[in-house]
Amino acid sequence: MSLSYSYISHLWSYILGFRYTREFDTLSINCYPEGGMTALSDAQYERAVSNDVEFYLEEPAVCIDRSEDDHYLYEVRTPNYKLYVREFLFIANNKDPIRKMNGDLIEEINNMPLTMVPKSASAATVMLQFDPAEPAWWYDTVDKSGGVYSFRTYGDLDCFSRLEILDTPYHRQHNAIRAVYSDSRCIDLWKELIDDAESTGDYSKLVDRSVRGLRHAYPDIEIPEPILAKGKFWDVSWYFNAPLSTSTNEDVEEFGVNPFPNDEDERVCLVGDCE
Repeated sequence: MSLSYSYISHLWSYILGFRYTREFDTLSINCYPEGGMTALSDAQYERAVSNDVEFYLEEPAVCIDRSEDDHYLYEVRTPNYKLYVREFLFIANNKDPIRKMNGDLIEEINNMPLTMVPKSASAATVMLQFDPAEPAWWYDTVDKSGGVYSFRTYGDLDCFSRLEILDTPYHRQHNAIRAVYSDSRCIDLWKELIDDAESTGDYSKLVDRSVRGLRHAYPDIEIPEPILAKGKFWDVSWYFNAPLSTSTNEDVEEFGVNPFPNDEDERVCLVGDCE
């Protein structure tokens, strides 16, 4: 059974109690919970904690071995703990850190051909917040008469790659947009600006470059100075199939769900990125 994105959006809307509006002539739903998309994972986390689930968020796994104890399936070692898995193991990580881990289970997974198929790509993002007390400057860029409340600019002519403007009540409250999403030829430029801002605490160069691009994209609109900027570089943001790979996405998906299909004693699932 598969669930569509639309159905899942409706389901989470019901669970978290937030409102949504459907765009008039697109196939998407502007559906954003109060507090942003992290509200979804926060709700799951709080529910798990209320049911006595223990989390070791600052303890990365460094080694996973099959257990020699008949009462356990696997032994997971972190810098400070040794954890024992009784029933099922979910490895929630992307491919690159898995290849740096140790253990007989990890070694066997790394030697499987489908482990080598996903090829990661990096991306840089910049969020800009404008004065929440003022109307959003981008409100007049969207086609409100046609019922379309989203606007996306694609292309890296000015090193923006993807600029997304989503006009919802939630976005208007915080008056912020993701001004930059770059995973192409300009990624080094943005990484340098982000690293410099974080190391020095001076975000002026990052802000100036971001606003300059916005004003090039919207020359007829008066764009104010943002009051806050935040940049982040994602080492692993996208996955593609490695060159010359003959495996399909469905092959990779089936492998991740059950990397040991012919061995009933192995109970492992590769979740991928999980934040």
